[in-house]
Amino acid sequence: DNRVHQRSDGPNRKGVRFFADDEDHFNLEDILQALCFLECGSAWVPAPPWQIYSYPFARSHFATDLGGLSAGAQRHLSLMLQGQGEEPTSKEVSLYTVEDEDEI
Repeated sequence: DNRVHQRSDGPNRKGVRFFADDEDHFNLEDILQALCFLECGSAWVPAPPWQIYSYPFARSHFATDLGGLSAGAQRHLSLMLQGQGEEPTSKEVSLYTVEDEDEI
């Protein structure tokens, strides 16, 4: 049962979305919520399983203001807003350019 699966990030946290293999180890959920909020002005925020079935009994909701986003999504949104309009550094550009055309 995914609702009572013991989590690796704390003894008092139980539950996973669907399967233990579906865990979001890279926090992509927060990034997706921040991007949706930035583009649309709102984002769907599913409650974590360990908060749905035990205290504080959170509910999934549509976030239409910053307070409705998770702390991680708010942090990502802040970074996205800071990065708008700035030129990437040469180090960032080198990550996306191919040095040797034979590698293509």
